[in-house]
Amino acid sequence: SGEFGVWVKRLRAGSQARGQLWLLDGGPGGGATATLGQRMADVAALVDDLDIYTFDHRGSGRSGRLSCPDQEDAMSDGGVAITEAEWAACLSSLQTGEVDLDDVTTTAAARDLGTLIEQTREPGDVTFVWGISYGTYHAQRYLQLFPEQPTGVILEAIAPAGTTWSLFDQRFSEVAFSIVRLCADDPACESRLGPDPWTYISQARAIVDSGQCN
Repeated sequence: SGEFGVWVKRLRAGSQARGQLWLLDGGPGGGATATLGQRMADVAALVDDLDIYTFDHRGSGRSGRLSCPDQEDAMSDGGVAITEAEWAACLSSLQTGEVDLDDVTTTAAARDLGTLIEQTREPGDVTFVWGISYGTYHAQRYLQLFPEQPTGVILEAIAPAGTTWSLFDQRFSEVAFSIVRLCADDPACESRLGPDPWTYISQARAIVDSGQCN
């Protein structure tokens, strides 16, 4: 609906560049320019003739990060947490905030990628795109919009194009509860975490968050 700033990071090739490699982060919501810095360096150590790029997906990092300042509580690890009771107020804050939510979509981010590649590569350059987890979902949408643009695409930990992210947290919780139930039934695990491992884990997290872990 208007201009949208996208934050890009580049690591130049160590020798004459023959093209570029773009790294797409997962999440959804990973701020790639912060989280993929080491991955960029690792790849550069193996391949010195490609300029390596990444960018913060819309709504993350420094690309119009979506946030609810009044609801975000500081955590010991520097992250933030929004409780279930705060979600309604958080959603209202997002809907009335500076960022138009209609601009924060996978399709818009895929168009960002295609446009950035058009603006940065030289004639005859090879172009590779690598995505991980949600980044593979992002890459697949990009391929639908720019099927002839890349030389190659690498998909790691594939999220199929038909994946829905609306149940993401719920499914993670289901897996966690399943593991905890197995722990309660295993003598070795139960001897360490007790008959109610979930309560033990919750109490341990609270101790860590308070800075009192010994």
